[in-house]
Order: sequence, then C-alpha cells, then structure tokens
Amino acid sequence: MTALRFIPIQLTFCLALGICLARYLELDAFTCLFFLLCCFSWLAIRFHKRDRHWYSYELVVGLTVVLLGIFSTELTREKTALLPGGYQQWHLRITKVMKSRSYADQYQAEILHMNTQRSRGKLLLNLPPAPPGKSLKIDQELLAMGRIQPIAPPLNPHQFNYQRYMQGLGISYSLRPGRESFKLLPESGTSLAGVAAQFRNTLTDSLRASGIKGQELAIIQALLLGDRNAIDEDVYEAYKDAGAIHILAVSGLHIGIILWIFHYLLGFLDRSSGGATFKLVLLVFILWSYAIIAGLSPSVTRAVSMFSFVAYALYLNRPSNSFNIMALSMFFILLLIDPNLLFQVGFQLSYAAVLAILWGYPKIARIWQPKNLFLRRAWQLTVVSFTAQLGVFPLSLYYFHQFPGLFFLSNLVIIPFLGIILGSGLVITVWAAAGDLPQLLSEFYELMIRTQNQVVQWISSREQFVFREISFDLPMLLLSTALVIILFSYIERPALKKAVVFCTVFLFLQAYTAIDVYRTRKSEALWVMHRPGQSQLLHRVGQQLTSYSSGNIKVRTTEAFRTGEKIRQWRNDSLGNFYRYRDANLVILEQNSPVYDLPVFPNWVLLTNSPGFHMDRWLEQTCPQQVIADGSNYYSSVERWRKSCLQRGIPFHYTGKDGAFLLEPDP
Repeated sequence: MTALRFIPIQLTFCLALGICLARYLELDAFTCLFFLLCCFSWLAIRFHKRDRHWYSYELVVGLTVVLLGIFSTELTREKTALLPGGYQQWHLRITKVMKSRSYADQYQAEILHMNTQRSRGKLLLNLPPAPPGKSLKIDQELLAMGRIQPIAPPLNPHQFNYQRYMQGLGISYSLRPGRESFKLLPESGTSLAGVAAQFRNTLTDSLRASGIKGQELAIIQALLLGDRNAIDEDVYEAYKDAGAIHILAVSGLHIGIILWIFHYLLGFLDRSSGGATFKLVLLVFILWSYAIIAGLSPSVTRAVSMFSFVAYALYLNRPSNSFNIMALSMFFILLLIDPNLLFQVGFQLSYAAVLAILWGYPKIARIWQPKNLFLRRAWQLTVVSFTAQLGVFPLSLYYFHQFPGLFFLSNLVIIPFLGIILGSGLVITVWAAAGDLPQLLSEFYELMIRTQNQVVQWISSREQFVFREISFDLPMLLLSTALVIILFSYIERPALKKAVVFCTVFLFLQAYTAIDVYRTRKSEALWVMHRPGQSQLLHRVGQQLTSYSSGNIKVRTTEAFRTGEKIRQWRNDSLGNFYRYRDANLVILEQNSPVYDLPVFPNWVLLTNSPGFHMDRWLEQTCPQQVIADGSNYYSSVERWRKSCLQRGIPFHYTGKDGAFLLEPDP
C-alpha cells in the first residue's frame, strides 16, 4: 500500500492511535508527560551519537508520537472541569449561535464567573425564543440565574446521542434560565470570532438589502459564509437525499476552488523578483481570513490547513506528494487545534473522501481517456464522485443508515458550476457590502441558486434511488472498511494475494450478517417508549415490529429503532389495556381505567395520561411488581407516584427521566 510508506502518514496514524487510547483508557497526563520526556531524551541521545538502529529507533519514534497523542488529549480533557450543582448565578459569554428550536434559542457559552468568583468551562445555554432579529450575538455577555443540568443521554434505544455529540465539543452541562432569570450586560469586548460574526451579519444584511431573500439567501450563507442555521429542514433533507450535502458545508471543495481562483488571479506576481514569496504569503492570508470569516468551524479549519500546505507546494513549483500534504494537515490539526476532532463525523468523512480520491482516482481515471473535452471532464467528475463515495460508504452507512443512489448525478450537474457559483458569489457579496449592487446581478445570482435548489429537489424526489434504514453496526463498519482498503490497494497494484484476501474478508462480512440475522429472528422484545404527551409500546418479534400507540405517532419517530433493530416489516395498532408477554402480565391504566379491579400482583403496571386515583391505597390493594410511567403523564403526578412506590419498596420507572423501559419477565 503506497500511502502507508510515507513517514507523515505513519506518524499521523500513531498520533490517532494515541488519541483513541486516551479517549477510552483515560490515562494520567503527568505519567504520559514523564514517559514522553524519557522518549524524547532517548531519541535525542541516539540522534546525537548517530546510533539509529532501524527497528529500535523507529519503534521509539512511533511510541513517542502515540504518547504525544495521549498527552494532548488529556490536556484537552482537563479543560472541562466538573461544575457544582444547585442554584447559582452565572456570568456567561456567548461563543457560538446554534440553530434555534421551536421551544428555545440555543447557544454555546463560556463561563466567566460563578457567584462572582472566576470560573471556567462551557455550557449549552437554552433561552426562551427571541423575536426575529433579536437573538444574542457572539461575545455578548449575560448574567443568568439557574441550576445547571448534565446533558441528558437519549431516552429511547438507537436514538441520536446528543450527549456524546456535545461532549465531543467539550460541553457536558446545560442551563435553561427563565425569561425573567437572565440579564444582558453591556458590551465589554470583542473577540476575533465576534468580529467575524459581525462581518458575516453585515454581508448577510447587504445581500438581503439587494433583494436576495428566502432559502436562496440561506443557501448563499451556507456556501460562502459557512452559516447553515437559516436553511429549512426540508431543503437540508433534499440536499442530503441527493448526495449533495457536502456542498452546504464550507470544506475542502470550497477552499480548493477559492485557492485555484486566487492562484490564477495572482499569477502575474510570479514574474517579478520576490513575487512568488509574496504570492504565497498572500494566498495563505486569504485562506485563513476566509476561514475566520466562515467561523473557523472544524471543516473550514482542516480544509484551510490542508490547502495551506498545497499553496506551499505550488510555491516550491515541484511535484508534491498529496498523501504527505493530507497527513501533515491532519497531524497539525489534531495536535495543535483539537485532538477530539478525530471523533467528529465530518472530520472522518472529509479525510476518508480525500484519501479515497488520492488513492483511487489516478488509476480509475486512466481506464478510459476520451478525446472529447466534454466527455473527458464528465468522466473525471464521475470518477472523483465515485471514489469519494466509495471511501465514505462504510462511514455513511454506519452514521446515517442511508445511501443516495443518485449521488453521481447531483455531483455531475452541480460541481462543474460550483466554481462559477462561488467565484461570482464572492464578487457579488463584496459588491453588495461596498455599495449598490445592480438589481440585474442580484436577480441573476438568485436565479442560479434557485435553479440549483430545484435540481437538487428533483433528484432527491426520486425516492426509489434513496436507500434508507440500512442496519449497519460496528463490526460491519470495520469489515467493510477493510474491504474498501483492500479494493483500493488492488486497484493500485493488482495481485492474486489481494484478491484472495478481499474474498476472505467479504466472506467474513457475509457470515457475520447471516449470524446476526439469525440471532435477530430468534429474539423478541417489548419496549415502553418515551413520547412526550403520548404513549407507545413497541413489540418486536424477529424482524417484525408492531407499534401500539394512544394517538397518531409519525412513522419517522420509530425510524431509528427500526434501523437499529433490523426491522423489515412493521405495522401500527391502537393501545389496549392488557397484554400477555412471556407468561407475564402488562396492565395499562389511563384516566378512565378501573384501577381497583386489577388482578393482584401484576407483573407490570403502565400509567398513562395521569390517571386520578389514590396511589397509596391502590398499591396496598394491588401490590404490582413494577410501576412504569411514560411521557403522557404530568410531572407532578409522576413525582408523587415515585415517592409512594419508594416507600413500599416497589420499583418505579419514569421514561422521561430513566429512558425507555425494556420489559423482561423474571425467569
């Protein structure tokens, strides 16, 4: 495998290994620092004495980089301190404006003081919805009274783990003050991120004043400024189903186009003495300035880091190795910026796509070399799209459980014009901010974006080509990733041994899938799900699912469960009052149920819709083995029931706090 022969890639692999070890083993930072200094000292002595035996020296270098990854991760983990509970006064500074929800405006906030004492840490801040245009800005400070709460884990099985996602950003707690429990403070200072946010808002206001509005303006904000908060959910889903979601995230594709545009425009500097050096400095300055304006998101940061190395390779004017550029950018991003980026989905998808393109494109593109310019460009774009999708295929199935079958069509239609869209968008945005933008230009550019949206929506409407609810777990991810690596290695240099290994791994994948399907068909489970304001039971028998609900529950609410449990057939039914499950009884009580006519010692009793009865007398008469309350009950009633059950030693489960309940009869 050619890629693994390059030293930067080997060092990056060792760094990633150290970061993974630190994440799952939680080693001590001071111990890592001690061993790291020992390794550095040994390497320095061997290097000074020119005593560098091949295997021993390389082994210690690899160990040193592994320890470096562990140490950098531990330093990052120590930044997030444990915060005390109780009702406190918090002095906060807004660091990021997140997408607003119907029930709250969400922000990431930095803790400055707690009860007038200096403190540190990050919070997820949830404030009551503000009127349009009145939301808080980056660097705005406020005083808030409230009790912080740990970000809750998912309440239903196979649900998106928002807690783990926020922990990857260094945030473990949330604060939800009331409308009268916070006070905005006068502006005290502006950070670089705040200046960039103000500049983005100025550009957006200029575009809006020029007549561009609606989802066209939202797409322009995403394409040029890296702000996707204004995109409607249906438009975002259309881009995802069409396989064009990467267009909405400012990443390597956008930065590469911008670098190419300015490299071409500044080409005249190469003809003057010292002009090439000035051009390099100017290109890097432009890239990082754009990264700051776009908010320094992880995708922008890693793309600008990579293409800064590309700009240096262009300055040297000699053949550069793309694998080294990719590895060096990844190494410095993980080491200097944030090692936790390694576990973010966007980071993994981005580098998997780039590696696949660098590895597979040269060989596949040579299979057919048409003389017609149009056919040649179309073939090259198709190969780039195919190799990128092949590289991210295992990760896409693992994280999103769907695959857009028409990805090549959307990329073939949109990518050729993306350079024109980005280049003209930069000109129009600057023109609108500097002065009066001609109405004809703004209407023409808005028409371009509207046409792009219509093309994407047409492609995404071909539902038969969007493959959803694909069950894909961790062993499948590892085996399929191995298949992709072996396939690219075979494309690079065909060999019988590689073909045999590919077939062997493929058989392992097939065997695991068959065993997993057999195990699923032999299993049965009954879940009490958490649905705010509603009741739902999910009964799975093999790969068949029956949903019992008290009202009209949308089909998409069980999509994650169906995917995770490998369901192939499902149906909906109304919720009854009694179920027999594995020789055990489940009784469901609601407002009009005869609560005092139940059989004695029922196995489970599910309380729904806040039935009104005397809990203490009912417990003495019935003596259930387990009491369950779902999300359809009033919280005050749930807490009263919990106390009554605890006084009598009866297990009590509330799905709104304890999550969905799996009914398991005693053997």
